[in-house]
Amino acid sequence: MKLNQDITFAWRKNEDGAALVRVYTDIPEIEIPETIEGLPVTEIGSYCFSGTERLPKEKIRLYSETVVCDGTKSGQTAACGAFPERIVLPHSVRTIGSYAFYGCVRLHELTLTEAAKEIGSDAFLNCAVLNRLILRCGSERPTGLKQLLAQISWNVEVIFEDRTGKETAKLFFPEYSEVYAEIGPAHIFELKLTGEGFRARQCFRDGVLLMGDYDAVFPQACIEESEQVLIRMAADRLSRPVSLSDTAKKLYQEYIKDNQLAVVRAFVKERETEMLQYLITERLIGQETLEEAVRLASELGWAEGTVRLMRWKDEYLKENLTNRYHFEDF
Repeated sequence: MKLNQDITFAWRKNEDGAALVRVYTDIPEIEIPETIEGLPVTEIGSYCFSGTERLPKEKIRLYSETVVCDGTKSGQTAACGAFPERIVLPHSVRTIGSYAFYGCVRLHELTLTEAAKEIGSDAFLNCAVLNRLILRCGSERPTGLKQLLAQISWNVEVIFEDRTGKETAKLFFPEYSEVYAEIGPAHIFELKLTGEGFRARQCFRDGVLLMGDYDAVFPQACIEESEQVLIRMAADRLSRPVSLSDTAKKLYQEYIKDNQLAVVRAFVKERETEMLQYLITERLIGQETLEEAVRLASELGWAEGTVRLMRWKDEYLKENLTNRYHFEDF
């Protein structure tokens, strides 16, 4: 995401570069630069994007993308609280401070790299719509993803991208809840976890996401999780099958085929053209279900999707007829 924006940064020096303490801009999609005044941006300071402003006592400087400035520009607002929607962090960022995104109630997507491994406490408190984490690195790399997910207990999709922005892996981590229940008169409390999302978040070794361990969560998830969660888990892994075993692949495919009507309804409502095309191409969606997808897309007023689904349905039918009747049969 390369943005054309009017932006000013409040920052201070730290031990290895620059720490951002506040951002002022005119649009809610924010891309942080790699350097400020020749120094690498290594830290997103505590409360940086929080609606609660707590600027450090140390002397801070203001910097725009073009010149060092004495103040913010007209039309700019503090990128905090309900203002930011998407934020991209550069490869130089290693640390995200405590409460850095506290109360960013409209932030739904955060992009970062494997370098960000030090995550402060409650960095994503009250960020309930943050449902996409994009990691610009290989899925086999050690990252700070486990630390990030430890603070995001709600449904979240994790996407790995290469340097060109192409998706290489995609995984869905379901929501989970934890409650301490009193189990005796001695005021002894037991932690009770609900949802397979917690177990999915433990599938790491030395910072590396273990795909096989993640896939092993799915059978139990089929008992405990909702249809919508299972659809996303299965479709994401199939569409970006990094380190996907034949056994896990078959399990995911069977789930999609057995629930294909719910699958197309979910992806048509979200207007996810690419996912629908993948599932149709892989023959995980049948002709009757395709017809239902066309009807639903039309009903929802999704003109582009209706046209594409109709074309795929026609191609699907032609290929089925071709496979059914060969010249050698006559």
